Amino acid sequence: MQLHQTYSPLLSMHNKPLVILILLLASSVYTTPISLAAKEVDNSLPLIESTQLEVLYSRDGKVVCKITTPKLLKYKNGDQVYPEGIYVEQYDDDKTIVGELRANTVYHYVDSKKWDLKGDVEIKRFQDGKCIQLNTEEAYWNLEDEKIYTDKFVRIETNTELLLGYGLQAKQDMSFYSIQMPQGFVEENELEDVSK
Repeated sequence: MQLHQTYSPLLSMHNKPLVILILLLASSVYTTPISLAAKEVDNSLPLIESTQLEVLYSRDGKVVCKITTPKLLKYKNGDQVYPEGIYVEQYDDDKTIVGELRANTVYHYVDSKKWDLKGDVEIKRFQDGKCIQLNTEEAYWNLEDEKIYTDKFVRIETNTELLLGYGLQAKQDMSFYSIQMPQGFVEENELEDVSK
């Protein structure tokens, strides 16, 4: 058996630096698009997925808030999505519920400190035996300026009145609210007359 040897001028001892340079360039050309694609996928996929979650928040050792959700998606940048809804209870120092929030889908943007509430949004505030209830299809909650706002149809019901309209700006505790385009106002005694 005879071995056949071929000579390649490219692989000669004098051209080894050139061959190494070509291999390095070739490998960087092929890995760069893959790593860029991996980064894009990395930012679009959740880092953490939790199901049947209940989170308690406390201040000075006292529970002030409880969040319950069937599913939470948390991303690398800290943003959170509650794709199957959220239920939040807020408590006072005596562990009495003073507020509730419910929505079908919620987006929490950490950097801008904003929450987007979508689908069957309901916010309730309980104070001094009174209840204020806000219902809308979409609302935005800005934690920095402590305001809730929307341009969608809103329904606000208190112990004494029912307000309807489009657009809302309110303090997050519902102690002040303003409907931008009121469509209806009914006082408690009128509600009782209609139900009889």
